[in-house]
Amino acid sequence: MSKSFGQLIGGLILRKRKALGLTQLQLSEDAFGSASKVRRISELENGTVSNPHPRTIDPLLVALGVSESEIAKCAEEANYHPDDDLTEAYAHIESTLRTVAEQFENENPRANFDEITKFLESKAREYVSLKQQMNEILKSSEGISNSIQNASSQIDAGNIEGAMSFLKIAEDTQLQEKTIKQIRKQASISITRGNCAFLQDDLNLCYQCYERAALYLSHFDKLEMITLFEELAGQMYEGSRRSAFPHVWISVDLLNRCLVEIENAEISDVVLAGLHLKTSMALRQHGLDLVDAERLRVLESSIDHAREAVKLFSQLEDDSEYDLPSAQVALANSFLDIYGLAQDHSHIDTAIEILSDAYDRLEQAKNSRPIFSYVANSLGAAILKKSGFHQASHSPEAMKRAREVFSASEICARENFDIEALISASINLGQIFFSQSQALEESSRKSEFLRLLAISKFMQCREFFSNTRLPYQLAELHFLLGEVLYVHALFSNEEMYEIFSVRCLDAYFQSLEFITAEVEPERYAYIRCRIGAVYGNHAVRMKGDTEKHDLERAIESFEEAEEIYSERSDTSSLEICRSNLGRLKEELGKIG
Repeated sequence: MSKSFGQLIGGLILRKRKALGLTQLQLSEDAFGSASKVRRISELENGTVSNPHPRTIDPLLVALGVSESEIAKCAEEANYHPDDDLTEAYAHIESTLRTVAEQFENENPRANFDEITKFLESKAREYVSLKQQMNEILKSSEGISNSIQNASSQIDAGNIEGAMSFLKIAEDTQLQEKTIKQIRKQASISITRGNCAFLQDDLNLCYQCYERAALYLSHFDKLEMITLFEELAGQMYEGSRRSAFPHVWISVDLLNRCLVEIENAEISDVVLAGLHLKTSMALRQHGLDLVDAERLRVLESSIDHAREAVKLFSQLEDDSEYDLPSAQVALANSFLDIYGLAQDHSHIDTAIEILSDAYDRLEQAKNSRPIFSYVANSLGAAILKKSGFHQASHSPEAMKRAREVFSASEICARENFDIEALISASINLGQIFFSQSQALEESSRKSEFLRLLAISKFMQCREFFSNTRLPYQLAELHFLLGEVLYVHALFSNEEMYEIFSVRCLDAYFQSLEFITAEVEPERYAYIRCRIGAVYGNHAVRMKGDTEKHDLERAIESFEEAEEIYSERSDTSSLEICRSNLGRLKEELGKIG
């Protein structure tokens, strides 16, 4: 025999109460703040109430942590369908009835029904009068309608104190509406001034103007203030990603100031989570401009913000399908960055665990394709780092898994016309092909084929950068292309050797437009040695009219690298560099 909704919900209440180790008396006190409702709990648990209205048992459900899905399951099993009209009517009078009942319990517990009715009638006349007054106000001022409507609802519920609070808000809003237009204009002027300061490279003044513009709105509309902080921070963040000159700190400081401003404000969890996520991403970007010790501190802060974002997004029932995985990517990427500094394998294991969770859920989810590429790219990068990608001992299983992940990302990015995701996936696939070629005999056809696949991936990506203009990523792409072309040229026939050598030099030189001796001295010196090696190999292999020029350029490049290695006391690199210089100068001496 099927059970009624009341029996099922009563049984659920009983199970939840026992699981929490509560007596009926304790539950009554927790739910209603009084021991007087024990009888109601007993009747529910015994199944004597067949169809309790949800609102009558809300305090119990809240106290026991019963979820909406659990209630819905009971209703579905009992084939229970609440009367919508009854629900609406009950909601309208419930608060009033409860207020009146509580008042008479306290002041006149022996009051009969007639006395209560007369009391309600007198209060109703007062409510009608107040409602009429507020309707008149609504007609005269559209800007305060929400507060007046809320006050009206409070009166319907018998809560005069609540109505007075909303009327105070309406009064303040009326005053604000007279000045908010001027405040917005003032903020706009301050933003324009900040834009001018930015064009003049006065970044401190730019930040001050942006901050001031948002704070103008602080006392008028917190949400509008947050929105402006986010917009200005986002503008700085995106601009910094596409610039060779660091200014993402402005984004970081704007977001941190925003979080301070709303520390004690009533802000929704989704807004707060979004702020933490943006702050984490900006901090990670800012870390690229810092030296190791400072960068580590910034990345640790980035992790704290990303964790808070993940926590908040995971608690939201109506969470966007993009928010939680975006926060997980930000958290994992910060762990990967710290791993690059500290080489603590627990960081990379944590990153892979976070990304694998996001990847597995998104792979099965519908309408999640755009974010899937980013999760896949981050997971693939983490797998490569853990497997010792740039070492000869990397795991073939890990490489296979990484190829699968990046290939899935590449397909998804094409489907969604996502250039940046496609570039990231394709570059990583190119690196994998090149790494696999190096594990083979370099002159073998399979190794040659894998190198050509890598070159194809890198060249394909280079065509997209006119649209994205990401300088550091472009420099990295040119460097990788130079590396594979360098090896491929060495094992090419005479005809193709010339072509691949020229393309190799072009790639290395383009990478040096952003990889400078001041910012990345060791890498700059390495590329200079590579350029010297290309010129030196070309001089020896091709001879002819360009031999002297090639040798001179090779010596010039190695000498520049020698100077950097000497300054940094890099004895092993310095020894190799000087050995090459000795041979090149000897060859140049033979020419005379």
